[in-house]
Amino acid sequence: MVFRRGLYAAFVNSLQGYTFRIAGSSRHPLIERYGWNLTMPLVSISKTSHTLDLTKLSIPAPPLRGTMGREEKRAERMEARRRQIQQYDYYAALDEYDKQWEAVLAHQTTTPLPSIGLNLAGLQSNAACDADGVSPSAATWPVEILLKANVFRWYCMAFGLAMEVVQSGGKVRLKLRADTSEAAEASLLLRQLLTKEQHRFSPESMKWRTGQMGIYNDAISDGTIAKAIRAAIRELIVECTGDSDEEEMSGDDDAMDTGL
Repeated sequence: MVFRRGLYAAFVNSLQGYTFRIAGSSRHPLIERYGWNLTMPLVSISKTSHTLDLTKLSIPAPPLRGTMGREEKRAERMEARRRQIQQYDYYAALDEYDKQWEAVLAHQTTTPLPSIGLNLAGLQSNAACDADGVSPSAATWPVEILLKANVFRWYCMAFGLAMEVVQSGGKVRLKLRADTSEAAEASLLLRQLLTKEQHRFSPESMKWRTGQMGIYNDAISDGTIAKAIRAAIRELIVECTGDSDEEEMSGDDDAMDTGL
């Protein structure tokens, strides 16, 4: 006797050792309504077979689709996302990220991205920031701010640090949250940014990613994603070093509005 999705497991366990048949038609309404599978052969460990008439059982029905309110559904989805995000292994992701970059050719059009999943989907999702409890929700941010925040957050998490989001007066400020005991982690993050990330996403490197060796296109580095990544790198360097936020990454004159 099997109840799908683990429903009433305790009830099933209490009936171990019996064989059952359904009283009445095989098209029992409980089967049709809840998707219970009662047709699988059961191994009986007793010599006596018992008849189970489901129509006489008082079993609370699971909620039907459509009865859950919109807020409950949203809360359920957010909790599922939160559990998934909490299980993400940032340390392993950083190793895989660097490993994939080692195989990237100068003219290659696709590269791993500093985001959950190392892809564009992770870069565009507001789930990670919302799981951190930002308010208002990251879903309300302009796309370029959301992209930058996801990159900023991923770098922080990959080195065991955290991102702090300050929203005030319609502005979004991203800050590195690290205490004095995490100076080593912040130093390693800064080293990654200065020795690897700046070069990987600089306009000079990106303009060659046309798919053809020896052919470049300056417009490639002008996209929203490229600018968001460079902005996150630049702001993280400022956070790590304490230098003026007016200082810009070498060879980059990107500007991003942080207004909502």
